[in-house]
Amino acid sequence: MSVSVHYKIKQLIEETNNAFDIYAACDHMNTDYAEFATMSLPDFRQALGKPDLTDCDLMKMLRKGGNKYRKNTPKDNWPMFLAGYVTNKSNGNDLKVKMRESWTQGASC
Repeated sequence: MSVSVHYKIKQLIEETNNAFDIYAACDHMNTDYAEFATMSLPDFRQALGKPDLTDCDLMKMLRKGGNKYRKNTPKDNWPMFLAGYVTNKSNGNDLKVKMRESWTQGASC
């Protein structure tokens, strides 16, 4: 995926996160950011070029990306990290990396 797709996703994440923060401050919600962000599913579909993206797929990507962020990165630039995660995940880059890792595990040097 191109850099512009990454920045479109980053912008969507920032916008939905800002809306989530505002809504959460004004009301008690029984939802997390990932579920809230699915209200912008058509925008994510368009930005990713994935018209078949489901709300469940989007929630799963956002939740897993958020968990990876909390475990593996310094606590800054969350939207940039999450945009990269979602972009790579929707493009299948994560599967290619996993396949390469499994090939090298079986190889002997």
